[in-house]
Amino acid sequence: YILGKPQVIDGKVFVRNEIWIANNDGSNKQFIYRAKNLARPGVGGAADPEFSSDNKKLIFSEENIDVKPNFQVPGLDTAHDLWTINLDGSGLTRLTQPGPISIIPDWKGNVVIFTEFNGADKYTGASSVLVDGNNVSKRVRQGAITVKWIP
Repeated sequence: YILGKPQVIDGKVFVRNEIWIANNDGSNKQFIYRAKNLARPGVGGAADPEFSSDNKKLIFSEENIDVKPNFQVPGLDTAHDLWTINLDGSGLTRLTQPGPISIIPDWKGNVVIFTEFNGADKYTGASSVLVDGNNVSKRVRQGAITVKWIP
């Protein structure tokens, strides 16, 4: 996304350190969430929004500046957590444990796959987490960078 300017994603969601939903033509805009951590312009905020399979919730990543840097690569040095939220802005729930960089989620049924960078144990790859509130992720494939469900 471009900080300060909205970007249409699949004609439905755009991000500007805020998450909104809208019709394909941009009408009927509805505010969903404003990022908490805006301390690092161009890096922080909310990103990677995706609809749940039933289109009732969104999942997104958000920078967590409360966690010490865990990955010594400029721009990838702060944790990102995955969160879900209802389309009315209620029910904000963290899916992943603070610490790793958890980004680019893709949601199918009760499972979210995502890219994980973890400097603590040098894991870079695909991981998954169940959307049931237990926050326990499972590593799927070392070395995978961007993962997607294929219908």
